[in-house]
This record gives sequence, C-alpha cells and structure tokens, in this order.
Amino acid sequence: MTPAHRAGVTFFCGGSALRLALLPGAVYIVVVDGGDKCHRQPVFWEPTPLPQTVPRFSGVLAHSLDAKGRLVVPAKFRALLGEKFVLTLAPTMTALALYPSAAWMDNLERLDAEPLKDRQHWAMLSKISRYTIEDAECDGQGRLLIPASLREKVGIEREVVTVGVSRRIDVWAKNRFDGEGPSDDEVAAYLATRGIV
Repeated sequence: MTPAHRAGVTFFCGGSALRLALLPGAVYIVVVDGGDKCHRQPVFWEPTPLPQTVPRFSGVLAHSLDAKGRLVVPAKFRALLGEKFVLTLAPTMTALALYPSAAWMDNLERLDAEPLKDRQHWAMLSKISRYTIEDAECDGQGRLLIPASLREKVGIEREVVTVGVSRRIDVWAKNRFDGEGPSDDEVAAYLATRGIV
C-alpha cells in the first residue's frame, strides 16, 4: 500500500485486520487484510462541492431588535437567502444562523451519510432539531421574528450583530460577539496554514 493507505488506525477481528485510513480527497476507507489479500472499501461519504446556486455571504452589520423580537434582515442578505430559509443554531452553538434552504439540505445530507448512527448521533440531531425552523421567512418589511426560546439560548436581548460567514449568516448578541472568537494572531496563523497570504 502507499504511505497514504498506511496512515490510520488498525483494528483486529479474528485473523483479519481492519484498517481505517484517510486518503487524499477526504475519503475514508476500511482495508480488510485477510492473509495475502487486501481489499479497500469506501465507507464514508465524500463531501461534494456546493451547487453553484448556493450563495456566499460576507459583511458585518449591527442592528437592534424591535420590542417583538424582530430582526430587520439586511436587503443584500434577504436577496440571497430567498423567500424561505432556515433559522437555527450556528455550529458554534453561541449564535443563531440563517441558511438558504439549499445549504441546509446539504448539511442534512452530510449527516444522513454518516455510517455510524449511534445513540450520540441521534441525540445530537434531536438537539439541533429542537432549535431549528425550516420555513422561516421575513415579513413585507424585511423583518424576521426570532422566537424567544432561540433568543434566550444564545443570549440575544436587543442589540445584535449579523455576520456573513460563507454559506450562512450568523446572528450574535452584540456583547457576546465583541468578546468571542480567536485572536488576530490565531487567525493569521490559521490562514497561513491554508495557503491564504
């Protein structure tokens, strides 16, 4: 096997060795070694690029919710979100996120493709679903009603910051946004390791 094939973790079952390896392209395989034979079988779904129709968001804007907990979604964001979109928790679990439906469906497909659907997997999905609204929409004035349960979950009261983060929009409580995140040096180091200069 190539060095890439040899990288991984080996498990033994009877007279055979089961090896979990990571190959270029983020494809996980299991190598079953039974004597002189070696079989490679893909077991993890390989993420595919998002469709060209999935928009990319960028920009940072500060807002205030009204007395009913409604957020005026910036016009440039509304145009990319579409009429119906998804309101849920951001991956950090410390902010809310707005996803175009296509981007959210891609997330669900990735989760559905996980080969190990154990108790923890279903518990995680249940927790996410508890805080997800899949048919969110703005009213005629571009306002999105954020339920009190979601606002309380991430500490949003009145002042918020919306941030375009690639394929989603994060909605932060302003006081939390100001104190969260990596340092400038950490960001610079991360970008350097990804070849962004």
